[in-house]
Amino acid sequence: MVRAALIVGLLVVLLVPACTIANTVTIAKVHEGCLVEVEGGFMLRLTGIKVPCADEPHGEEAYTYLKDALEGKRVKLFTWTRDTTAAGIVRDKDGHAFGEIWYGPEFEYQINAEMLKLGLGIIDPIYMPDDKADEYKSCEDEARANHQGIWATIE
Repeated sequence: MVRAALIVGLLVVLLVPACTIANTVTIAKVHEGCLVEVEGGFMLRLTGIKVPCADEPHGEEAYTYLKDALEGKRVKLFTWTRDTTAAGIVRDKDGHAFGEIWYGPEFEYQINAEMLKLGLGIIDPIYMPDDKADEYKSCEDEARANHQGIWATIE
């Protein structure tokens, strides 16, 4: 019985995506509305959200918001992983890691959720960690109900 429980536990750890331990880093550069570069060259794409490109409606606004909030600042970065190893980091087609970023004086704000609340992005169901789905849906619903950002002219 104990062996079966251990096997099930191991399978859950290996198969269910989860966030790893946070690294406190400095954001060197914001490249676009959902892609940042950490000092040292590590690239991170915000997981669970899609942000308009600069030439699309609200794209420049999303880029400026992310840049003002993060560039040159210390943040906590959580990569989205399938297991507890660096090899398990979930990456986009260009090899950029997916993750979430916490910022603010006490790292109290999560930029992924904040951008959804402001209507500066929409949910990306393909790159959505299971443990974030409800939270992100609530944030998007809030923006939609308040006609924020991209939702100002939709519905």
